[in-house]
Amino acid sequence: MKQIINNKLYDTEKADLLYSYLKNVPIMRSFLGNTYETTCWRDTDLYVTKKNNYFIHIKQANENRNNSYIGRFVEYIEEMSEEEAKSLIQKLNPDKAIELFGEVEEA
Repeated sequence: MKQIINNKLYDTEKADLLYSYLKNVPIMRSFLGNTYETTCWRDTDLYVTKKNNYFIHIKQANENRNNSYIGRFVEYIEEMSEEEAKSLIQKLNPDKAIELFGEVEEA
């Protein structure tokens, strides 16, 4: 997937996949004529580009299970700072964080 954000092209095919995880994202839903916001878990991949820019790719919803959503949930990319990416990986997988960003002080 490709997306331009702040005049930069982010491309999942040209970037390196660092980590895959589930992200709870907000969505709009309709029920009995009422519209409300809820959340839904989506497969998400964290990437780094060759120029050390970080981004996440939030993947397409399963249309068979999400046919009541208003509009279509689309795939999209969000850019991240290195600090945000580092913090995310430290929370999700400390060993991967050490591999990518170096050793940290023991508590």
